[in-house]
Amino acid sequence: MTVVNVALPQIGSGLAANGAGLAWAVDAYSLPLAALLLASGAIGDQLGHRRVVLLGLAGFGGASVLCALSPTIGVLIAARALQGVGAALMLPGTLALLVENAANESARNRLVGVWAATGGAALPAGPVIGGLLVQAAGWRAVFWLSVPVVVLALIPVLRLHRSRPATPRSDTVDWGGTALLVTGLACLVSAIIQGPSLPWLGATLGTIAAGVAVWFIAVERRNSHPLLSFPPGARGALTAARVVAGVMNLCVLGGLFLLTQLSRMSAG
Repeated sequence: MTVVNVALPQIGSGLAANGAGLAWAVDAYSLPLAALLLASGAIGDQLGHRRVVLLGLAGFGGASVLCALSPTIGVLIAARALQGVGAALMLPGTLALLVENAANESARNRLVGVWAATGGAALPAGPVIGGLLVQAAGWRAVFWLSVPVVVLALIPVLRLHRSRPATPRSDTVDWGGTALLVTGLACLVSAIIQGPSLPWLGATLGTIAAGVAVWFIAVERRNSHPLLSFPPGARGALTAARVVAGVMNLCVLGGLFLLTQLSRMSAG
């Protein structure tokens, strides 16, 4: 997300994209990533995390090639959505594979710490790497960068033993809740992006998103295998962590997008 944000001014000029198109170039990735992340963990439990991670890596790599070769902003947005699906399949499974293959509890804690630190380091590193790539080779280079990274990541995953599914039950994936989450988030993001230019459409989509949110809560409360469940004693700490993470992402990613748009307008 951060590396692409830096490339937005060049993407806008290279593909003749307006502000809404550039917003979708970012959100078409983050939307499926956010909406499918919880379901992907359950899919990995069912099918085996190694298999799902390999599928996610392959999908992300292929989508990165499509992004790099995109002739129009519409193709880029579609390819970014495929990238988001691949990332959603990868992320829960990579953590699960580390836990499954750790030799002992000490090694497990160390691996989880490295996993978290690597993800955290990517946030500030993205703008720096993206800026250098864009200046040296243009905006398409930020997508070509993913291809060798994916190839290198495939090697250790292929060497891991085949993980057995955690449960053979077919009802452990909350498909209904996932569909509602995807629909609600898609309507909400569309309302925010399209609302300024089409207020009636933004209001309609916002109303639909609110209705879907109520429906989603009702469905999840009745579901024996909801997308997200945790012990009551942990709710306070997890709520605080979610608020902090949400504010951090809003400030960093939202601020970065706005700064690149200001840069684009001043250059124009």
